[in-house]
Amino acid sequence: MAIMLLDPQVIDELKDLLEGEFKLLVDTYIEDTQKNVALLRQAVDELNPAKIYAIAHSIKGASLNLGALWLSEHCLQVEKAARADDASVGQKLIDDIENKSSETCDLLSTYL
Repeated sequence: MAIMLLDPQVIDELKDLLEGEFKLLVDTYIEDTQKNVALLRQAVDELNPAKIYAIAHSIKGASLNLGALWLSEHCLQVEKAARADDASVGQKLIDDIENKSSETCDLLSTYL
């Protein structure tokens, strides 16, 4: 079964909880994710497992908190492999992560 880009229940709960601050959260997430995905690409291109791990971990955590399920799950895979000093998983997934992060950010914008 395919993993959803976003969990609408998490989004709705955050909107109710944060009210007016939800827009700031989403805007910050989008900005940080775009920056971090570019840094992840650089780390993958450099075959640097330590950097890959740190950046994938950051994207994973932020994505999980916001209900971005696909990014969270795939960054977890990259993170686990990088922890084991394996940069190949990052190489295999970076194109998909770049594409899906863009789709995720676009979809998140529709909730504003």
